[in-house]
Amino acid sequence: MNVKVLSSQDLSFADLYFEEFGESQKSWAASPKSLIYCGDLIQSQKISSVLDAGSGLSSYYFHSNFENVSTIDDDPYWASRTQAFVEKNLEKKIAITDLASVRDKKFDLVFYDYGNMETRIYNFLPALNTCRRFFYVDDVHVPFYREYVHARCKEYNIQFLPGTRDQYGRYGALIRI
Repeated sequence: MNVKVLSSQDLSFADLYFEEFGESQKSWAASPKSLIYCGDLIQSQKISSVLDAGSGLSSYYFHSNFENVSTIDDDPYWASRTQAFVEKNLEKKIAITDLASVRDKKFDLVFYDYGNMETRIYNFLPALNTCRRFFYVDDVHVPFYREYVHARCKEYNIQFLPGTRDQYGRYGALIRI
């Protein structure tokens, strides 16, 4: 996977996104710390394919830094806004489809931030089945969601990542397949 040099300390990539979508998106968009964590993982583990499940800041980050990225979303309106933003700022056209369109594919890394909590729970196992190596679960700071993820992943190595905690208290977990 062709990779740009990333800095674990540089979170400025998000500034342009928040200028476009507003400061209120900071508590909803994927945490820049989580994205940097995944970028470092992509580099260190030589990841060759990424599924960005849930469009937005993550789409901008992954498509600006890596090749072989597929993006899915359950919300057509949000997907179209993300496509327009990526095209305008990266001069790159991306397709954003839904989970059904990738169910038969396998990805080295799945970044899972798909829809609201009900949607995430409903689609968790189908999304997990698209993963070949690493499955990053965003927002496991939510107690019932963390318990759900933990209960569904007992046969896998799951690591909760408080080091990805952001100013809103959000953090993720990494499941090794």
